[in-house]
Amino acid sequence: MKGFPPEIVENILQYIQLPILKNIYDNSPNDHLNFLIATRLYKKIHYGLYHSFGPFYYSCEDYCISIEELYRLADGNISASVQSLTIADDEPYYNEFLSFSKASPTFISTIAKVKYLGTGRKFMEYAAQFSVANFVELDLKNAEQIRVANLPSNVHKLSLTFSSPINSVLMGWPASLKTLKIDWQNSTASLKLPSGLEEFECRGWDNEGIIEFPQGLKRLKLKGANISIDEWQLPTLLEELELSNCGIRDIETPAFLLPSTLKKLSLTNNPITSLANVLFPKDLQFLNVQYCELTTLEGVNFPLLLQELRVDHNSIPTFENVDLGPLKLLDNSGYSSQNPNYMKHLSNTTFPDTLETLILGDLPIQDWPQAVLPNTLKQLTLYCTDDPKTLTFPPALEILELQFPYKSDYKYSDLKLPLSLQKLELIFGNSSEFDWNLPNLKCMTLINFEGAITIPKTVMMLSIITNNKKVFDVLEIPFGAEKVTLSFQAKLPNSVLDLEILNFDSGTQYALPQKLASARLFSGQFEGPVKRGLLLLPETLQYIDGYVDPGLAEEVNLKRCMK
Repeated sequence: MKGFPPEIVENILQYIQLPILKNIYDNSPNDHLNFLIATRLYKKIHYGLYHSFGPFYYSCEDYCISIEELYRLADGNISASVQSLTIADDEPYYNEFLSFSKASPTFISTIAKVKYLGTGRKFMEYAAQFSVANFVELDLKNAEQIRVANLPSNVHKLSLTFSSPINSVLMGWPASLKTLKIDWQNSTASLKLPSGLEEFECRGWDNEGIIEFPQGLKRLKLKGANISIDEWQLPTLLEELELSNCGIRDIETPAFLLPSTLKKLSLTNNPITSLANVLFPKDLQFLNVQYCELTTLEGVNFPLLLQELRVDHNSIPTFENVDLGPLKLLDNSGYSSQNPNYMKHLSNTTFPDTLETLILGDLPIQDWPQAVLPNTLKQLTLYCTDDPKTLTFPPALEILELQFPYKSDYKYSDLKLPLSLQKLELIFGNSSEFDWNLPNLKCMTLINFEGAITIPKTVMMLSIITNNKKVFDVLEIPFGAEKVTLSFQAKLPNSVLDLEILNFDSGTQYALPQKLASARLFSGQFEGPVKRGLLLLPETLQYIDGYVDPGLAEEVNLKRCMK
C-alpha cells in the first residue's frame, strides 16, 4: 500500500478481516502502515471468550484483544484510540481484567462506550471497586443480586436474565435507559418502566396485572407472557409489536386496537384461527403469524404497504382468491405428514410482480413446472418432486435453496441455473464433476448428496455435509474460500479463516490452514473429544471450540487472552 494516500489506505483496511489485519500488523516493518492498522484494529475491542461472537467472529467489527495488548494500550506503547470495549467476565479472564483495572485505573474511564457481558455478582463486584459511569450496555445473567438503584447512571441498554422467581417491584431505573430486556421464569414481579424507554422485551412474565407502557415506546416484545390483550393499552407511537406464545386466540375483537404507527407485527405461536376481520394499520410493512392455526387467508385485508408476510407452519392450502398486494417476501413453508391441509399446487396462484423472496421450503408441491414465478424473484426456497430438467428459474435469481426427495436420482447437472446465482443450497440428489457455469456464486451448501462434486472457483463460503467419506478424499476446495464446513477432513487452501469439521479424526496428521483464525472441531463418529495429537496448529489460530480436549482448548484460547 506504499504510495497510497492515508485516506485510501484507511478505506481499504475497512474491508479486511481483523485477524488478517493483526497478522499484517505483527509482521510489517512499515510504522506508518502499522499506525493506520492499529487505528482500525483497536477502535472496537472485546476482552474475553469468543463465544459472544458466535461462529462468524472473524467478520465481526470487534477485535478480540489479549491482556498484553490492553497493558500496551494503557501504557501508550500502542498508539490507538479505543472507542468501545466489550468485557466478558468468563474465568480466568475476569481475574486478569481485575488486575489490569487495578494497575491502570484510569484507562477504562477514557473509553466512550463500555459493554459488560457476564453475571450480576461479578458486575457488582467490579462496580464496587471501579467507576462504571461509562458502562452504557449491560447483559447480565443470574441477575437476582442486581439492585436497580445501583445500576450505572448512563446505561442505555440493559438485559437481565433471572434464574429464580422474582416477586418484588422493579422500579427506579436510570433515566438514560432506552432498551430493557428481561428474561425470567414464572415471575410475579411488578414493573414500573422508565418514561424515556424506547424498547421493552420480556420473556416468561406471569403477572396478570397491567403494565403501564411509556408513551414514547417504539418496540414492544412479549414472549411466553400471561396477558389479556383486551385489558392492555398499547403506546400510540409503537412501531414494532411482538406477542409470541402468549395464548392469544382472538385478535378480531374490537378491543385489540393496533397503533396507527405500527410497521412490524409478530403474533407467532398463538392459537389464532382467523385474520379476516382484523383492521391492520395502513403503514404496516411486516406481518408474522408463524405457528398459528390459520386455515385460509381469504377475506383478509392486507395493508397496501405490506412487504413481508410470514404464514409458515399453518394450514393454508391455497392463495386463490387472496389479494397479496405488492409483497416482497412470502413464506408459507412448513410441512407435516400429520396435517393433510397443506399447499400442493401453485399453478393456480398469481404472485405479485413485486415479489423478491418466495419460501415454500418443505412443501411437496406437485406442479412446480407449471407455476408462474415473477421475474423480480431474487430468493427461492422449494421442495421439488419433479425432474430438474422441467424446472425454470427467474433470470435474476440470487439465492436458491432446493430440496429433492430422499434417495432420488435427480441430477444436479440437469438443473438450468441462472447465471445470477450468488448462493446455492441443494439437499439430496446426485452430483457429478461438471461445470456449474455460475460465475457469481459466493456461497454453496450441499447436503446428503450422492456422487463426486466440483466446487466453482468463486465460492467463498462452503458447506459439504455427507456421510460419504470418499467425497472428502478427493475434494478440491478453491483458493479464496474463507468459511468452510465439512463432514470430514479434506485438503484446505490457506485462504480459509473459519473452519468447522463434524467428524474429526485425531488419529491422522492434519495441518490446519496457515491463516486460520477460528475452528470448531467435533469427533462425531470417532470416539472421545478431538485431541491435540498430530494436529498442526497455525500461529494465526485464535479460537477453537466444539468437542475438543480441554488441553487443546486451553492451548489456543488461553494463549490468546493471557499472553
